[in-house]
Amino acid sequence: MNMTKYKIQAALAAGLFLLAGCADEYKSDYQTDMPADVALANYVGSFDVLKAYAGTMHVGAEAPMSMLGTHNTAYSQLLTNFNEVTPTDAFTHAATVSETGICDSAHAVDAVSEAQAANLSLVGGPLCSPLTMQKAYMEKVTADTYIPGGQKEDDFKLVDFESMPIGTTIAASGGTKGEVVDDPLGEHGHVLHYTSSFNHPFVDITLPKGVTVGDLIEGHCDYMLKGTGWVPASVVKITIGETTIEGSTKKAVDQGIVKGEWGTYSFSFADVLEKLSDEQKAATLFRLGIGDVCSAPNYYIDNVTLRARYLAQGHYEPRPMAEKRADALKAYDQYMKTVVGNYGKDVKTWIVAADALAGEGQEGRLLTSKADGARYFLNDFLGDDYVVDLAKMVREYQKDAKLFYSDRGLETDATKLANLQTMVKEWNDKGTGLEGVNAEVHLKYNAAQLSAAKQGIDNMLKALVATGLKVRLSGLDMVAVDDNGKTMSVKQLSEDDLKAMADYYNYVVKQYVTLVPEAQRQGISLSTYTADGKHIGLWTSAFNREATYAGVVNGLQNQDNNWNN
Repeated sequence: MNMTKYKIQAALAAGLFLLAGCADEYKSDYQTDMPADVALANYVGSFDVLKAYAGTMHVGAEAPMSMLGTHNTAYSQLLTNFNEVTPTDAFTHAATVSETGICDSAHAVDAVSEAQAANLSLVGGPLCSPLTMQKAYMEKVTADTYIPGGQKEDDFKLVDFESMPIGTTIAASGGTKGEVVDDPLGEHGHVLHYTSSFNHPFVDITLPKGVTVGDLIEGHCDYMLKGTGWVPASVVKITIGETTIEGSTKKAVDQGIVKGEWGTYSFSFADVLEKLSDEQKAATLFRLGIGDVCSAPNYYIDNVTLRARYLAQGHYEPRPMAEKRADALKAYDQYMKTVVGNYGKDVKTWIVAADALAGEGQEGRLLTSKADGARYFLNDFLGDDYVVDLAKMVREYQKDAKLFYSDRGLETDATKLANLQTMVKEWNDKGTGLEGVNAEVHLKYNAAQLSAAKQGIDNMLKALVATGLKVRLSGLDMVAVDDNGKTMSVKQLSEDDLKAMADYYNYVVKQYVTLVPEAQRQGISLSTYTADGKHIGLWTSAFNREATYAGVVNGLQNQDNNWNN
């Protein structure tokens, strides 16, 4: 088509829009996005604004707060066509709670005021979604107890013989052995008994994580003498590999140990460590030899404990789940108080929770951090009934709140859809009081896959209706994808493609009106309704209606598109 003819047709189309009484705003100096086909321009221009076809339903827009109150063409388009708005970045956990836990919802004041002034109903939420969670703060709230690192000095009881069966033999010097027996005094349970002359027992030592042989200072054990004979020495030895390094300590009797009674036998590693190489000092496994070397030994050993001075790494120690649950509830209640408490008088409908259902190939009914470690899942700490807890919080601050649960991908994932039916029933049986279910639907058009996609829409709508709750569709937008699932640019699409996509929009909205009884119809909400290069939108980037506009409008009227009109 030559440029002169194109401009004449474009001007004619613009005139037809005005004659039809269309309330949308257009840029009169923008020509290249105006439909070249005058019949199509006439057709899409013949309709009234979207909300004129809503009936008792909500026809909503999803928009950032920055659009509300900007008073530009995009804002005018929203006010003209919709009767409801979801400020996408107004009330989320991440938008309200800082990484340090400070709750502030003042950023939403102007947007809410603008919506009210424009008589737009407000939908708030999702109040709890792993996709919009202040993950950093909530991880701190439910973290295990952090033990700081640094230089430490601690005792470690490393051998107590209790787990060794009676009769177990323990290697000793000179090829001799000790034996695990019952304490003859009945005080210590299992103990080591040693009786070989001029030798001593060894015990195998595994040092705790972060501690090496070079960190050892001293040690002690419970020690009971029955007899000794001549005692030329008392030893402390370390064997690492094939190398044994020997030191000495005081004889048991010189340490105040009384025959026939349990006492404490102590020893130092100072002499031994002086003789070790750096490599030997770095060892964490070794054999420890201790005890009197005497002509007629008869003694018992238990509870071998070593003291070390070492550089500890900071680490976490587990906290009871009950503590974590209590802390999570307290933190989330503060958020609910800030958002619902401040805006409950203006926002009557909330998405109380979203995006937690497990789908095909995933374990359980709800997702957890095991399935997605990049997200924070409140149900990890509150359990499957976390939505019950959330609903109680909301109603503490807004008794008349209308609550919905929302999830995405329900039209393509039968497992997730079945889980939704199960969970909303369980939650309501336990007092949640969910009024509705919301399906976030991002449509992908591919001619070869269209039949299966439509069947998925039907299955989803029937399942949502079967819950007996209000049914809402949100997130409605559309891209075209190739046979490999790759998103195509709008510039790649022909007029026939756009009409086919309009027919797909028409099918989805018409099936909503057909399959969902009027009493259960909450409404639909559109996102990316203005073209952005990939999403087709209902309007071009210059705010001119696309063929898809007719698809939605006709769907709301439960009628087909008529491209021959």
